[in-house]
Amino acid sequence: MKESATMRQLNSLDLGEARGALPMVIAHGLLGTARNWNSIARKLIDGHQVYCLDMRNHGQSFHDPRMDYPAMADDMASFITEKCAGRALVMGHSMGGKAAMTLALTQPDTVAGLVVVDMAPRRYDHDYGPMLSGMQAIDLPAMKSRSEVQKYVAPLAEGDPGLTQFLLQNLAREEDCFFWRPNLPVLERSMPEILDFPALTQDPKPTYDGPVLFIHGGASKYLKQERDAETIRSFFPKAEIKAVPDAGHWVHAQKPEVLLGFLKDWLAQNALG
Repeated sequence: MKESATMRQLNSLDLGEARGALPMVIAHGLLGTARNWNSIARKLIDGHQVYCLDMRNHGQSFHDPRMDYPAMADDMASFITEKCAGRALVMGHSMGGKAAMTLALTQPDTVAGLVVVDMAPRRYDHDYGPMLSGMQAIDLPAMKSRSEVQKYVAPLAEGDPGLTQFLLQNLAREEDCFFWRPNLPVLERSMPEILDFPALTQDPKPTYDGPVLFIHGGASKYLKQERDAETIRSFFPKAEIKAVPDAGHWVHAQKPEVLLGFLKDWLAQNALG
């Protein structure tokens, strides 16, 4: 396992070794990191070389004033060209799912198969602005310990211990001074673009005709089959949609074995494994 990046290439957590099967590239969601997918990726390396990405303005990847899905898709395409000989299986969660969908719709030759986790091709109205501005308002230079920072982060997560720890994974320390790895000002400013899905306004509507799997939490509000299936298949005609019972938005953390079962079955059925 290693992490790698160049100045403008996305940082990645690289697992497994190149074999005959297609490589897999995994994109995390808002305020996530490559390491969110480490445990899932380790269960896939028997068949594939797996690259978990830090998306732009996240983790150890480069910061840039532009934060929209065409830019994120171009980042992924460049990574696939450089590391995967131009073609890969692509999986994305939440924001990373929209980036992966945009890549498949705009540069389909780079995507051998697409997996989207708990995200639909639609506009959302969640308001993450207060959380992002609250993180920026914390006086990190005055903080003496991680636990002290946690006291300020917990209210931003509305007391949810899981979300609190998720946000704290973005905290880093250098020369006894804490800092946030994500480019929080750009993320806050770009929330309209992150909540949107640009393909919705394209005419004619783009489609991706390769194999596609949508996996969503049965208890999640982000993807509901009765609401979203028609829109999904208008962009992805071959899409299969699978619900993970009793899981919310973080399906991969809450029900990893169920997600892996769906994923491995789909890979085998489509001769992608």
